[in-house]
Amino acid sequence: MFEWDAFNEAEVAKHGLAPSEVEEAFDAPFMLRRDAELVGNEERTAFVAETLAGRVITVVYTLRGPRIRVVTAYPTRGRLRRQYLEGRSS
Repeated sequence: MFEWDAFNEAEVAKHGLAPSEVEEAFDAPFMLRRDAELVGNEERTAFVAETLAGRVITVVYTLRGPRIRVVTAYPTRGRLRRQYLEGRSS
């Protein structure tokens, strides 16, 4: 289901995240979806969600056939974090 390699594992690790924690976010009961963006010829989608440990993270991913390739993931801060928390409590 997920496509991980040394590149994207290192990308999320530099933000203090493990692939397993990023994968948890895909099953979160509440997500704040972001608009998709075209990068080159690849559509990238982003969302904000909470992990089982209670961390609010932003995940950017693309679909490659049946697999989900995480491009990056990082802790959500500032206005976007507040938006997420307000939406979750509504």
